[in-house]
Amino acid sequence: MSESSRNVFEFGPFRLEPAESRLTKGGDPVHVTPKALELLVALVARPGRLVTKEELVAEVWPDTFVEEGNLAVNMTRLRQALNDGTGQTYVETVPKRGYRFVATVREISAEQRSYPAGSEPRTSPPPSEAESTTHPSVAHRVWIAAAAGVVLAILGAALVVRQPRPAAAGPVLSLVVTRFSSITAATGQEHLEQGIPDALTTRLASLRQLRVPPTAVLRAGEDPFATAGRLGVDAVLTGSVQRDGDHLRVTAQLSRAADRGQIWAGRFDQPFTDIFAVEDALAERIASSMITNLSSSERASLRRRETPNAAAYELYLKGRELWNRRTPESIRSATTLYQDAIGLDSGFVLAHAGLADAYAITASGLPGLTRYPLARASARKALELDDRSAEAHNALAFVTYKSEWKWAEAEREFKRALELDPNLVLAHHWYAEMLGLIGRYDDASAEFRRARELDPLSVAVRVDFARMLTRTGAARDALQLVEEGLAVNPAELRLYRERALALFAMGRETEAVENLLRYRTLAGTSHEDLALLKNAMASGGVRGYRLQEIEILRRQLKAGGTWPYGLATALAIAYATLGDREAAVEWLKRCADTLEDGVLGMKEGREYDFLRDDPRFQALYRRVGFP
Repeated sequence: MSESSRNVFEFGPFRLEPAESRLTKGGDPVHVTPKALELLVALVARPGRLVTKEELVAEVWPDTFVEEGNLAVNMTRLRQALNDGTGQTYVETVPKRGYRFVATVREISAEQRSYPAGSEPRTSPPPSEAESTTHPSVAHRVWIAAAAGVVLAILGAALVVRQPRPAAAGPVLSLVVTRFSSITAATGQEHLEQGIPDALTTRLASLRQLRVPPTAVLRAGEDPFATAGRLGVDAVLTGSVQRDGDHLRVTAQLSRAADRGQIWAGRFDQPFTDIFAVEDALAERIASSMITNLSSSERASLRRRETPNAAAYELYLKGRELWNRRTPESIRSATTLYQDAIGLDSGFVLAHAGLADAYAITASGLPGLTRYPLARASARKALELDDRSAEAHNALAFVTYKSEWKWAEAEREFKRALELDPNLVLAHHWYAEMLGLIGRYDDASAEFRRARELDPLSVAVRVDFARMLTRTGAARDALQLVEEGLAVNPAELRLYRERALALFAMGRETEAVENLLRYRTLAGTSHEDLALLKNAMASGGVRGYRLQEIEILRRQLKAGGTWPYGLATALAIAYATLGDREAAVEWLKRCADTLEDGVLGMKEGREYDFLRDDPRFQALYRRVGFP
């Protein structure tokens, strides 16, 4: 052992002795995992200097490929160990680059430790980043000799598995698969970061011995192990992915939730054409690490194929990721991707169902008379290929109530979708929306809450739930829901619209208009029109604002423009809020004739209360067939 490796480092109340693999605080031992301790040695050896992620991985995991997520997990463990109760920060994160040890470090050499009591060791203040970066690697010298042996096995000729020391005893019967991270800073692979975990979740959930919640239950910024505790599962699967041309690299680590002990870890390098082999191998290896004696039928269930065509599968994953953004641009792109996937595999059920969803929503930009027949045809094609597709039944249910107003038939389709897949978020969401429109508020709330449990980050679920709460007299609850969403997504235009509706219902009209202006700004309203609206509000109050809004909407309609929720719908609501009976009925009729959503709000919309005794309104109400 070199002399320098026998040095001791002191900082705050802590004392680090690398040669003894020991960290103490005030003389008491501090529990810290071996890898976290190695990270500490690497950082303390360079006080005040930025240590890149690449440097840390090279020192702590020499000659072993490891994902960035593994580094982050061990850094979290290190910070927990260094919590001295004073709020002192010892390790600073440098976003996208690495970490820096920011406390003053006292390095005590072996010779100084032999000095008589009272002699002072030298103190090393943190050097600046401009100083030399060629400091010898204490961590590497100390730990390369003491590193534990690694058992390597080859799975499918490409999967490298690392089997760590045994984790704590006890069965692992449930796990959550987190969204994967990117190994590099490359963009354009978000569909793989979510798509592969989704595929693993689906495959592992097919095993009756395991409980596997959907990956969507993860909350923004939440530690995976905190997620596991909230969900009551035994283990966490974390991972990362990198697509480089035709090459795919995936890593994964399965850890116990209770003590964060590693159960299994591995990496897979393969041509991208074999993405299914990646998912097969990962699913089987993970399952085998938890379940002994997998049967042949169970192994077969882990090798699920939605399509045999890898290129079509990637197009579908990209389409789904874009569709979830729910913007006109993303929906148009998703539509094209789904069509291209079907072009490569005409029997790809999920691509047909995805195309139905892309056509069906208002953000597609297509008129109702155009998009609903296209959506219906795609949903029926998906069911023709597989009548047990939950996604296809859900797509058909949505079109059935939105455009045909067949409420009972739509409910049967929603229930069938949820029978086939109880965790299908979109089915809970759209079913809840329909139930709210027909006045079954308790049932709708239950479905909305289930959708939010499964996908706490969904803006679309939050928006539709808030709208129903506002219209049922629970505007304060709606406002709270929206505020929580804006704390995470401050640039999400839909949330400003719902905030405005809730504020109007609470009588806070000036604040409501301010949020409508913010909504219009994010939606791309021109500076000229925004100025007109602001001036109208200043001179004529809310009524002046509404009149100016109507003028702008009518101009857009004449020019063949569009609006996120439909121009006829926007005009019907604007006239109703002004109490204009003739114009409100006229535009509601236009909504019915053109299949715009405005007509669906006739039962629950409080803005239409003054019209309920009008024979024309009653005739439209019967035409829509509300139960």
